[in-house]
Amino acid sequence: MPSMPKWLNDTMENIFASKYIRETTVIETENIADHLKRIKFSGNLLGLEYKPGYSIEFRVNDTDYRKYTPYNYDKAEGTFEILCHLHGNASGCDFIENLKVGETIKYIIPRGKDMFKCDFKHHIVIGDETSLGVALSIKYETEGYGYYSFDSIFELDDHQVLKELNLYGNHTLKNEPEKILESIDILFKEGIIELDNAAFYITGNGKTLRKIRKSLKENNISGHQIFSQAYWIEGKKGL
Repeated sequence: MPSMPKWLNDTMENIFASKYIRETTVIETENIADHLKRIKFSGNLLGLEYKPGYSIEFRVNDTDYRKYTPYNYDKAEGTFEILCHLHGNASGCDFIENLKVGETIKYIIPRGKDMFKCDFKHHIVIGDETSLGVALSIKYETEGYGYYSFDSIFELDDHQVLKELNLYGNHTLKNEPEKILESIDILFKEGIIELDNAAFYITGNGKTLRKIRKSLKENNISGHQIFSQAYWIEGKKGL
């Protein structure tokens, strides 16, 4: 979300507080890697709609909100988790790093696009560090049924985080989209997935996303099999 003046954020928060804003309490924090933090929250989730890929928003300072994808979302227990990619001295990073167990904060309730394509058997998530939360939300959804399969392809500097998160699949180094395309090609050629029965979820780096989406379409993957959303683009703020 783009930056907005403090007075406008304050006004919006007051107007929509009863409908769109709730409180949640930090109950666990864990540093998965140097630049990746897991946080578990507890609060009242009754009456809220949640679907894989929905995002919540925290007001990280007077003028900015940041979006995070909740996963392991348990309405009965009132708990959910998020993964936070920490990079530099950005305002969102400072906010996340300073959160402590026992702290209660406000957030905008889950909302977003209904990305899970339930008509397809195979579900493949493609992305980077910023895509790990959505990958876990898709993975948890597929595990709730006996029919679906899940796979993932990530470009990461630290592949060990995939093991920590039980996100087993393919991985490449950062900024090598051609390697991602090679991994997709292997899935096709080895018969691991059926071309006409697979859904692709491409998120993260907008530049990489465009290349992968273009390649999938050139390989006869139809548009309704692809969900894509850029979470960041180099040099741009507020996606």
